[in-house]
Amino acid sequence: MIYKSILTAFIVATTATPLMAQGISGISVEWGSTVLTEDDRDFGMGDLKGTAEVSLGTQFALGASLGIYAFTGDDIPFDDGELDTTSFTLHGLYLPSPDTAFGLFVTSESADYLDDPVNAIGVEFGALTQTSKFDVYYGITDLEFGDDEYTFGGFSAEFGSGQGWNGGFTYDAFSPVLISVIETGSIIEGRRTNYAFHAGYDFSNGVGITASIGRIGLSGEEDDVEIVAQDPQSYFGLRVDYNFGPKGGTFTDNRTFLGIF
Repeated sequence: MIYKSILTAFIVATTATPLMAQGISGISVEWGSTVLTEDDRDFGMGDLKGTAEVSLGTQFALGASLGIYAFTGDDIPFDDGELDTTSFTLHGLYLPSPDTAFGLFVTSESADYLDDPVNAIGVEFGALTQTSKFDVYYGITDLEFGDDEYTFGGFSAEFGSGQGWNGGFTYDAFSPVLISVIETGSIIEGRRTNYAFHAGYDFSNGVGITASIGRIGLSGEEDDVEIVAQDPQSYFGLRVDYNFGPKGGTFTDNRTFLGIF
């Protein structure tokens, strides 16, 4: 895909040397691999993401993100490569302080099993310091489920020790999905959830490595009662990232609906 070539050029151009990144306020590049831990499931995902932000004065910034999400395993419900997703996101940010940013984003995603791209618009907030990072977002897609539009969102938090070690958590979800309630025999609209805890180490050159454990599940409400689907799937993830900038990275990240693991 053309996006893969663009992402490769983007990563090379922005990470080869800090001198090539002059004028850019922050860069984040990440490679990750995730696999289900259940013995009876063969499903995993590898992803490569890059984000760059450029300051426009002291209170505004623009950002661009590219991401590739490749799915592997015998349990994929499509032919090899058809589920793979390419995502491009543009961010417009307002910075009320040097450590915080409110923004709007637009995303376009493509995959071979879809005839048309999935487009989305949303809001986001990021907070970034030398030892911590917080990110929250919410988006609405142009993909319809009956009379409803698919929505997606999440948040993440990372806290550092100041000695290189860090830990945190991540939550992502999209809706609607259909859930069959065995007890009542009804079918309700719910959400697919993905949450994880992670720990890692950041080296002094901007490179970091992180391991995570997480769980994918389904949940919803019926008559004000929370319904959680049985048999959630657990997974293990490993990622390597590179962050550059005065605060060690970017306020924002690539936004994906199709790539939520």
